[in-house]
Order: sequence, then structure tokens, then C-alpha cells
Amino acid sequence: MLSRLFNAALATSQFELAHTSLLSMKNEALKHSSLRKLVDKMCETYHSHELVSLPFPGMQQDVETILAQRCRNAMDVINGFPYHQVLYAWRMKRSNYRGAASVILDRIQKLRHAGEGDKIDGEDVLDTPVTRHYLLLINALSCVDAKQAWIFDEGVEHNGEAPRRKVVSLADIRKQYQDELDRIAAIQNNQFGFEAGDVMEIA
Repeated sequence: MLSRLFNAALATSQFELAHTSLLSMKNEALKHSSLRKLVDKMCETYHSHELVSLPFPGMQQDVETILAQRCRNAMDVINGFPYHQVLYAWRMKRSNYRGAASVILDRIQKLRHAGEGDKIDGEDVLDTPVTRHYLLLINALSCVDAKQAWIFDEGVEHNGEAPRRKVVSLADIRKQYQDELDRIAAIQNNQFGFEAGDVMEIA
């Protein structure tokens, strides 16, 4: 009965009713498979804000595990669903600031790998997908006590080789952000500088 009510609510996008039905299920296997359906449907239909707001008592870690798995599997961070932003919002709402920072760092690395670091959005030449995500990352780590303002940098796998895990602090992240701004500015300056073969006239 609960399963039928859940599926009907899911099919008609009545997510609060689906959430209530889910919590009443006694069969653990059915409950977890239904949770995965609910999370996926809410993301696919762009109801992620509602997803983040639902309480999921006793199942918050399960929701986080599902979202984290989707983030790990999301290689197309340009056209694919932005699972990283959903997990970031989920963790920020639950005061898991370092966890929120970690997921954004992973997205930054995937954006760079996809060549999005030089994509300018709007009139500001320093406004790129990568620089915007650095601001989210700095914002998250700034919410943590200074001594705890660090995360693990897991890196991105290249050619089947696993990257070395390292610790990065808020200061490291701020430096990386500044380096990225300097890199973009240098590219822009070169584009508007002298072309090869230009000669300055000397009076």
C-alpha cells in the first residue's frame, strides 16, 4: 500500500507526500530503493531545492551517499546535471562546510579538465565557471574555524593513474584562486598586446 502511494506521488511530482510515504516503509530494502528513486526523480525534474529542504530523518547519510556517488560518476560537468551544486547546497544547509568545499574542488578540477577554465561568461573577463566555483569554495571554508579550514585534494585520474591525495588549506585555495585570476588576465593581455611583427616607431 505504501509502495503504491509512494510511486503514485512520485509519478505526479508530489514530493512531500512521497517523502512521508518513504519514511513509513518498514521494509529496509524497499525503503532504500525508493529513496534512490526519489532523489533521482527530484534531481531529474530540477526540484533539487526542495530535495535539500526535506528533512529525511534517519536517512540523511543515505541521501548524501547517493548524491556523492552521482558526483563521482559525473564526468560531463558542462552538459550533465549539476549534482555537485546539489550536494554543495545539501552540505551547506547541514553545516558540513568542509564537505561542501570538497565537492566544489572536485567540480573545479573536472571543469578544468573539460577546458572550461578559459570560458568567459558575460563582460567580466575574470568571470569563468572555474573562478565562480573558487568563490563558492572559499565561502564554504571561510565558515570553518581557521585551524580546521582545510580539505583533501583527491585530484582527477589521468590515463588510468590515480592521483596523489594531498591536504590544501584555505590559504592554499585563496592562492590558487589568485593564480587563476592572474592566468586569465595574462591570456587577455596577450590577446590585446602586440602581434608578432608589429614594430614601434621611434621618433
